[in-house]
Amino acid sequence: MADQLTVDGRSAVDLLDTYLYSTLTDAYITVYEPTIRDETVSAILVGPQGLFVLHGVDWEGEITPAQHGPWKALLASGQGVRYPSPAASVRRATQALAAFLQDEFPDLRPDIHPFVVLLHPSASLNIYGSSDPPCVPLERLVQEILDVLPGEHPLDTPEVREALATALQERRLTRTQRAEQPFIFRSGRFGRGAKAHTIQQVIQHLDRYPEDGIHHLRNGSLGQWFHDQGALHLARLARETMRQNERDPRVSLEKFLLATGLVQRPRLVITPRQVDLGYVLEGQKVSHRLRLHKGRGRGYLFGTVEPSDTWIQVEPSEFAGSLDAVVTVDTSSLMITEQPSRSRLYCKSSASAEPVEARVLIHVMPLLSRFSRYILHPLVALLLAGLIGTAIGLLLSPSAVQAPPWLLNLTRPPVPSRTAWAVVSGLFWAILGAVRGYSWNPAWPLWYGLRHWLVRTALWGLALAGVAMIVPPLLVWLFPALNVGVSPEVHASMVLFAATMAILPGTWGDMLSAEEQDTTSSGVLQSGAMRGLARGVIGTIAVLVLLGTLRVAVPLWQLWEGGAQVTTVQGWVGAQWDRLGINVDALWDQYYLRRYDRRAPVRVRANPAATASPAQGEQAP
Repeated sequence: MADQLTVDGRSAVDLLDTYLYSTLTDAYITVYEPTIRDETVSAILVGPQGLFVLHGVDWEGEITPAQHGPWKALLASGQGVRYPSPAASVRRATQALAAFLQDEFPDLRPDIHPFVVLLHPSASLNIYGSSDPPCVPLERLVQEILDVLPGEHPLDTPEVREALATALQERRLTRTQRAEQPFIFRSGRFGRGAKAHTIQQVIQHLDRYPEDGIHHLRNGSLGQWFHDQGALHLARLARETMRQNERDPRVSLEKFLLATGLVQRPRLVITPRQVDLGYVLEGQKVSHRLRLHKGRGRGYLFGTVEPSDTWIQVEPSEFAGSLDAVVTVDTSSLMITEQPSRSRLYCKSSASAEPVEARVLIHVMPLLSRFSRYILHPLVALLLAGLIGTAIGLLLSPSAVQAPPWLLNLTRPPVPSRTAWAVVSGLFWAILGAVRGYSWNPAWPLWYGLRHWLVRTALWGLALAGVAMIVPPLLVWLFPALNVGVSPEVHASMVLFAATMAILPGTWGDMLSAEEQDTTSSGVLQSGAMRGLARGVIGTIAVLVLLGTLRVAVPLWQLWEGGAQVTTVQGWVGAQWDRLGINVDALWDQYYLRRYDRRAPVRVRANPAATASPAQGEQAP
């Protein structure tokens, strides 16, 4: 309609551009002759109040709008003419523009103001009030636009108005609009050559079948189809994506899909979110693993990891799909401070428009004196562990069995059983405490090493003591026929032994955990030899504990009447096994008789018609 109008040899676009450019401010952007979902209008004005759809007409004379039917006009010569009502075309353009906004800018809800613009200088209106649709001569158009007040959803920012104007100029085919020609892919879900009729269907197929997307993006067929169907912004995006020459074709496809705005970004999962390198001696280099991978949902994850400070290195720093990197910190350039040093890793990936931060934490410590390392720390750990072990023995030994005579007679006069158990438990804990204190990481503060070790040991103690406390009554409840209950003294002895032995796996596990966190030294002697010595000591202690356990277990076995209990259990297990065998044999016999035994009697159905009565059987022929 508008692209064919001329007034005095000048096109509608020329007339509107000349007038609007000289009268409106930069807050308004005009898009001339856009095609919106197959509807072409003279111009669309994007302003702070909303969108103004301008329908230019070349009518002459004094025009009288009508509610229904054609509009009438009286020419200067006195001749009356009729012009077709613009209401239908205005309504179609307004609906097309609303559908365009819903497809391309669903978050924007600007007001749409249509105007029929009389472009001919001799045209005038013969009406009181306003017409439907609104009609205005060209010389009064700007005043009518400025009189419109902003609605509930104005276009306040210049960036939004510019983006909307650009989209109106380039996007003749919107997301859900059906194209004139479908795009045919090289493969499909059923058979060959899947067809896509809308941009949304094309993007969904590219996302679901990335190999097809890479193929059509590389050979240019995808960009050509976008250009032919009027999606000029997507055609330009496809060309720009391929110019980047990414080594990984999946990266190119994912960049294109994300730039369309029609797919969600992949989810980035960073493990750990805070790289805590703990306590490190000054001058050491310490490393920690960092893993990045994609979470649930669609997408192809790629990007880089960049540290914020030069004393941090990440290798490798680029990834596609997932990343298993090593974060290395050189403490030689860091100051020794009371508070830990902090830094950040910036993960720039396809998962977000802005970098995602991962924090790095490290506490640089001064060198530890030989006195503190070899005397003070082992001594403190020995005393504290000895006190804890002694307390365990004093609390649990009153209910336990009597200590063996050889243990009581080690002193003269013999000590009470409670004291003997407390001394054994305290001595055992003290020895392992000294071993652990001697093998601590020299960068650890004393309180940190004690907490790290004792918490692990306490968890082991609760677990082992709980098992020793629950298992005997649980066996009695589950198998009452076995009669395997233990006396209160034996039960208390089991709990005491479990709580005392907890320090052994607790210390061993703490040493293994600390070894995983150990660092590579730079001029500082590490505790590799000490760890070997500590392991040897713990192994020796474990052997001695095993021998002592066997020595103590004999009286407990006799007190529990272990031989008789074993005989009872063997008899019960044998009886249950025989019972199971009898039941299996009975089931097999029943199955065999039903399926394979031909001698089994056959049930014969009675036939009343063929059965003769006794009286009939006695009658002679």
